[in-house]
Amino acid sequence: MDPVDMGVVSIGINDFFFTKVNEKSAAVSWAPSVECVVMKINLQGNTTYIYFESAARETLRRAAAAYMQDFQDKRLDTEAKKADRAYGSFIFPVTWGLMTQNAEGRPAVKLGYVFKDGAPYFTMSFPLMKNDLVESGSKVQSASAFTLYFTRAQLQDFIEKMDEEAFAALNAELGVGRAGLASPDVY
Repeated sequence: MDPVDMGVVSIGINDFFFTKVNEKSAAVSWAPSVECVVMKINLQGNTTYIYFESAARETLRRAAAAYMQDFQDKRLDTEAKKADRAYGSFIFPVTWGLMTQNAEGRPAVKLGYVFKDGAPYFTMSFPLMKNDLVESGSKVQSASAFTLYFTRAQLQDFIEKMDEEAFAALNAELGVGRAGLASPDVY
């Protein structure tokens, strides 16, 4: 089943030297057959897809809420050394490639914040990613590290696109079932 377009979000992305934040647009969609939010963004010459599975979405929501509260309560530390992981980390599946998606990885992404030019940003920091498909013949070895930066407004917009009730309604409308092993057949 084809993904359902959920719109476009504005995000920040690091430059090559991680000194500046450049604004980019990212397409967001809902993949009902795998119940995953997919962010599509052009990074470093590749088309990159970041997959937000259910547990990842919940982790991101909790991290975003904690960041918003820390911002409001003025608890963000401008001098903190490890603030980029202040809200934990989580595994986010990622695929990338120039013409096709011929590389994939499952990096542990740090959720936190940084200050750039005096302004705070919520961050998702992706480490250097090894390509899990190398053994299957892919020539791509890895993808460079990158960081996604969100202002509070950008973060709120992105979180609002991950509305579980809207996804359930979409799945019902599309006839996507939720049959599983929770209720085994009785014979």
